[in-house]
Amino acid sequence: MKSIFQNKRISAIVCVLPEKVVRYADELQDYNFPVRQSEMLGKMMDYNTRRQCEPTDSVSEYATQGIQRLIDQSVIRPEEIDAIVVASSSQDYIMPSVSYLLQGHFNLREDVYCCDIVQQCGGYQFGLIQSFMLMDTFGFRKVLLVTGEMTSKKVGMHDRNARPIIGDAVSVTVIEPADNGAIYTDYRNYGQMADAIMIPAGGLKMPSTPETAIETKDASGNLRALDHFYMDGEGVFNFVMTHVPPMITDILVQSGDSIDSIDYFMFHQPNKYMVDRLADELEIPSDKCFGNIVGIYGNASTATIPLNICHNIGSIAIAKPLRLCLSGFGGGLTCNAVVFTNPQMDCCEIIDFKRTL
Repeated sequence: MKSIFQNKRISAIVCVLPEKVVRYADELQDYNFPVRQSEMLGKMMDYNTRRQCEPTDSVSEYATQGIQRLIDQSVIRPEEIDAIVVASSSQDYIMPSVSYLLQGHFNLREDVYCCDIVQQCGGYQFGLIQSFMLMDTFGFRKVLLVTGEMTSKKVGMHDRNARPIIGDAVSVTVIEPADNGAIYTDYRNYGQMADAIMIPAGGLKMPSTPETAIETKDASGNLRALDHFYMDGEGVFNFVMTHVPPMITDILVQSGDSIDSIDYFMFHQPNKYMVDRLADELEIPSDKCFGNIVGIYGNASTATIPLNICHNIGSIAIAKPLRLCLSGFGGGLTCNAVVFTNPQMDCCEIIDFKRTL
């Protein structure tokens, strides 16, 4: 669905990362494959390091530190916050929702709008669209968008397809009015392929049991349990290469842009190989489209695009307005895009989560 919004900007982003750094090279013995073969795969896919949370960490704890950082830097004041939108599939609890926990922690106004939407790789854009709609409907002035995942808790330690790419991170984005003109959005959903990325057990359909925790070998030689994250790598790659390039082309036509008129293409990053192939297909120069996030931090799903922005263009985004194309794709399956000119940002940074005793 195509939509056009008006006069809204991303004014700040803070990404909060686990302090723990995990190296792919240290895990090669865990996989059911020859070490040399795994090393070659790692080189091709840019498997290097990633951030991994502790077993008891939660999205709300990381978001709390991100929001507090924004308050401490006088980017926002608690009384200004009109809504909290959380886009994530890593909920602290089955109930209550993360947005309520954050509203309560900061003792925000009783009429603050709280909304959690279950999203994966395309969640950042869905969160932006939800925030834009709330601002148009209710006249909200400041919306906090929280995105992020802690999927490492759900990845099998012997799964070489998924474990090397999955990282943990949480981002907090401030969205507010601006005089920046039209914002073009497009999202497309393909639920017929929903089982290409999933965690089969642990929900109401298939509760976790001792049996669902037993690892079995799949056709490619990976060991994985029904409790673990699963991705059909080939199927997802084919989906992305089939559906994302024409969607990006369409939204650029809609917005009156070309590859040259966009300063940066900030894509979700499942892995470097996929982003590089997308850039090649769309003929995007390498200095406009980055594929380095997974090799440094891992794929944190709904947090990869804000991480991409902070890591690769943070200092530039603070210094001047930028014409951006954001695009997410994956779990759902879904793909989406947003094209807009974002004015200078007030804050764009990455911090480590500080554990309190």
